[in-house]
Amino acid sequence: MAAAVALGALLLGLVLRETDLAEVWGYLSSLGASGIAAILGIYLVAFVFEVLSWQLTLSSVPLTPRWLYRLFKVLLFGVALERVTPLAGLGGEPIKALVLKRHHGVPYGEGTASLVLTRMTDVLALVVFITIGLCLVLSEDVLPGPYQAAAVAGLALLVVNTSLFFAVQRYRAFSRIRGWIERRLGPRLGSSLVGVLDAIHAVEDRLVEFYTAQPLRFVASVAATFCEWMLGAVAAYVALDLLGRPVSFADAIVIEASTLLFISTFFFVPGDLGTQEVAIVAITEGITGSSELGLALAAIRRAVDLLWIGWGLAVGSSYSVRRAELVAAAREAAPDRAR
Repeated sequence: MAAAVALGALLLGLVLRETDLAEVWGYLSSLGASGIAAILGIYLVAFVFEVLSWQLTLSSVPLTPRWLYRLFKVLLFGVALERVTPLAGLGGEPIKALVLKRHHGVPYGEGTASLVLTRMTDVLALVVFITIGLCLVLSEDVLPGPYQAAAVAGLALLVVNTSLFFAVQRYRAFSRIRGWIERRLGPRLGSSLVGVLDAIHAVEDRLVEFYTAQPLRFVASVAATFCEWMLGAVAAYVALDLLGRPVSFADAIVIEASTLLFISTFFFVPGDLGTQEVAIVAITEGITGSSELGLALAAIRRAVDLLWIGWGLAVGSSYSVRRAELVAAAREAAPDRAR
């Protein structure tokens, strides 16, 4: 993990060294209060769509504004932890399940299954969005050949991983592995391992049930996430216009899609440190010819990230989550199968 942080810091350092920071500041100072408010508003609406996508995967949760607000706070806290913990974007997942159970009565099994489902809907929407962006890249020829080849390879890898991820859930791969383990070890299995296997099997049951019994919710969740990604492109489009270097909306989609593809490839770098900046600077420079403009856009996005982290941690302080409760949450996940 230290190596991943070092890699991100190195990339960030290279970007800062190769750009004129005074020119970057000149771009940023032209935003004004109204411009900043407009960009933040777009990102806020995008986050609401992310919350809605999660809400749709929770079968027992009604689709009401009250629950949307509750989940907004939980997700905000979880996302903040994901950005600050070195766990490849998974640091907030146990916290989300725990807070759902402790404060809102959602069983651990359902909460955990919903988090797996949202990962699935995220990557499906991401594949669609990146495919659109890649088609625009290839049709407009805005990037050099090596960049285009790397983008195609990255998308192909993402599609393969997504297909495997879905197949593992839909066709009960873990249940098959569990059966093999039980046949091999039988009574020699310890109670702790049995509890873990029971928990995985319970979550798998919920996943298969959701895919087969509620396909409309699943499709709606994917659509909500796609809207989230598209609003990211809207934010880039508005930001570049406010920075004085407007681009077409198609170019804004290319910037957002290429950035998402790059940071998803280097998911192991905590907080997308350096990788996010490199992606935005490289693609923006390819479209506009200005690396400084790219770094200004990257700085806006990083500022939004930091604001969300601060807000999420402030909200999370009211939940008073302790480490011992996380351990208890993992142990109680298995009994939820019988509830």
